[in-house]
Amino acid sequence: MHYLAKTIKRITTITKWGAIITIFSMMLLISFTVISRGIFNLPIVGDYELVQLMMIVLVGLGFGYSERIDAHIKVGLLVDRFKQKTQATIDIIVYILVAFICFLVGTILFKAGLQGLSSFKVTTSILSIPHYPFQFLLSIGFYMWGLEAMLKIIYRSVELINGKEYQDQDEGSDINVG
Repeated sequence: MHYLAKTIKRITTITKWGAIITIFSMMLLISFTVISRGIFNLPIVGDYELVQLMMIVLVGLGFGYSERIDAHIKVGLLVDRFKQKTQATIDIIVYILVAFICFLVGTILFKAGLQGLSSFKVTTSILSIPHYPFQFLLSIGFYMWGLEAMLKIIYRSVELINGKEYQDQDEGSDINVG
């Protein structure tokens, strides 16, 4: 269990840094484009397409980390009023649904990427950049989101059985699962 959590955490950290590098690259590209167009009157062809594709990379690579730190939107108006065991049970059901949907969407995107790689080449209109690498990146993002949700299923199940919050042995700090 500890090895699985550590491995998923490492992969999620790698995707987090990929997202950070992507947003930094977007900032540089947009700044360079604005300066080039404003000062030198030289617009960069395809800058809009590049920013769109980088946004896909940013979002896709950020999914897993967002799940790990509980950055996704959730409304607890009703659930927060229940007892701890009921909250844990509802969280487990929700995380099972999240993991299922993430693995389903990840698989669909992966198959679409394979199809785009092998036969049906869809590209951007100006720069002719193929879409399939971005479908693969999005599928990785959804798989990481699903794996992080699976970890939370395990953490909440341990909490439900033991009656206390799961303690991460690696860091000595509580894992925020709900």
